[in-house]
Amino acid sequence: MTVRPQKRLSVAVVESSLDTTGAFNALLQSVLDLREEIDFLFCLPANSKLVAVVQHAGLQVYPLPLVEISRRPKDLITYLPQLLRNAWRLRAAMRKHQARVVHVNDLHNLMGIATRWVSRGQVRTVTHIRRMPESLPARIYNFWVGLHLRYADLIVPVSAANARAFGGATQPKVRIVYDPLPSRERLPAYVPRPGPSISLLYLANYIPGKGQNHVIEAFDALLRQAPKLAVTLTFVGGDFGFPGNLAWKAGLQARVAELGIADQVVFEGKTDDSEATMKAHDVVLNFSDSESFSRVSLEALLYGVPLIATDVGGTREMFVAGETGLLVPAREVPAMTAAMHQLATDAELRRRLSAASPDHVRAQFGRSATSGRLLAVLREADVLATTHSGR
Repeated sequence: MTVRPQKRLSVAVVESSLDTTGAFNALLQSVLDLREEIDFLFCLPANSKLVAVVQHAGLQVYPLPLVEISRRPKDLITYLPQLLRNAWRLRAAMRKHQARVVHVNDLHNLMGIATRWVSRGQVRTVTHIRRMPESLPARIYNFWVGLHLRYADLIVPVSAANARAFGGATQPKVRIVYDPLPSRERLPAYVPRPGPSISLLYLANYIPGKGQNHVIEAFDALLRQAPKLAVTLTFVGGDFGFPGNLAWKAGLQARVAELGIADQVVFEGKTDDSEATMKAHDVVLNFSDSESFSRVSLEALLYGVPLIATDVGGTREMFVAGETGLLVPAREVPAMTAAMHQLATDAELRRRLSAASPDHVRAQFGRSATSGRLLAVLREADVLATTHSGR
């Protein structure tokens, strides 16, 4: 008897961002890790800067006029019809590519549910969950949770903390999958510098809630407490051109000027090379109000750049406080100031953290816990679709 080879799995991935985010970088890394086992079709907004990024990686792109829910009346009126039109378009593209699974990259993206609906269940949907409940008004977050629990086939939180809003790991649809590490380091291994000058890096897009306001206040307090300390703070990130983000960044710059610390604070645009950016500094900071699984923190730990992060969401699952990095309570500026002072003045502590963190994250976030587990989830969803089509 001739044994037919197993048919190669094909998956449509839907990402609605217009520019680079940590969530997109994590998704892209997963796709690159699995491209030998799966054919991926990336569905992106036609005007997204990510189209060029994905094409450069050698992946197929299917542009769609994707829209996001907003509070503007015009957007609310047009959202549902546009969602359904896009679902029909995506369904047609999936038929052409023989894809039965659609994978969306956060709970606010309803394309998976809509495509499943127009296909009458022939398409199965996998929803990655990256937002934490505190990142949105409770009514909105809980509404989306209810939709995905009812209509998504499988739900993929990126941390145990992230999974709690969906019933935790015991919920039948939930499969916790950590984000993967970067595939490799391109630059020489990081070597901590002894000082005397210390450079602090804040790598995050200029978006309210990312914590830049907290670090400015903490940095000002640090300078007042230790005026002889040679320390600088650099912000690196994008604003997407959105008015709210531009206003947020302008407010941060105004606060820096008001405090009189502009000579020691630099504002830069986004970077396309986070590894080089991190390794050019002495300490990475992440004082976000909410994180499900911070890509910036994960990369800092991998590269061995000493890290201070807020104890929110899945951050605690990422490293051992005091051994591979420092954790501080969210929004507590005095604790942030104290941790910054501790690392800025203790070269030996920086050296110990730098030595311990890479081995820790490599052991904890290897392929079996990240891309390998996601591969199993996508195959499981494909089996569900195959079972349905065989009825």
